[in-house]
Amino acid sequence: MAWTTEWAPTTKELNACVECGLCLPHCPTFRLTGDETASPRGRLNAMAAVARGELEIGDAFTDVMTFCLQCRACEAACPSLVPFGRAMEGARAELGAAGEVGGLHRRAVGRWITSRRLVGLAAVGAAIVQRLGTWLMPGRLRRGVQGMRRVGFRADTFLGHDTGSGSPTVGLLAGCVQGRWFPGVNEATVAVLEAAGYRVVVPESQTCCGALAAHGGGAPPAAAKGGIKAGALARCVVVGAQPARC
Repeated sequence: MAWTTEWAPTTKELNACVECGLCLPHCPTFRLTGDETASPRGRLNAMAAVARGELEIGDAFTDVMTFCLQCRACEAACPSLVPFGRAMEGARAELGAAGEVGGLHRRAVGRWITSRRLVGLAAVGAAIVQRLGTWLMPGRLRRGVQGMRRVGFRADTFLGHDTGSGSPTVGLLAGCVQGRWFPGVNEATVAVLEAAGYRVVVPESQTCCGALAAHGGGAPPAAAKGGIKAGALARCVVVGAQPARC
């Protein structure tokens, strides 16, 4: 069985790996299991087997692909500069096309995560549960919430922020969950850029970038995301530009 979507891993991407193994110590799933199929080169070999028609897109291939965290730590260590993250997104797009990704998961990453209101409600619910205790929750859900970093009740997205002066100008993508789970990241980013003399603009019109959908196998909804309405961020990010409105 060969690939069926336009996002599938390419021959060039798969052939870039020379199987040197330098990525292995950097892969958390390989360190955890010691299993070659849980390593970057093992996953690339599995992709190549599907591309050659030697392996079906079934349970075995799905297990190998979905066990990857897509942290891309392997890319930093790779001397051949294998675009592993891109290949993984392509492989997961194939899983989605083959029906190996559940409908609930597709809706979560392709639709629900794009709504700031729904993300906010989910974050507040998680914050309440974290503070009241998880003992009433089902076991699997309890483990997930207990393993989650502590969530705040208020989001700090910096939406609408505009330094007002400085050159060049930088547009910041605030992210869908950044303000809830990693509020200090946006704060530190804005502070460093402003200290360096940049004008920092965070357009309120920005929407979903589609990254989570792409990581989860939802290539079509990811490709459909505009990222920023009316190209506001694209105008702001031009170095040296002084847009009249972002």
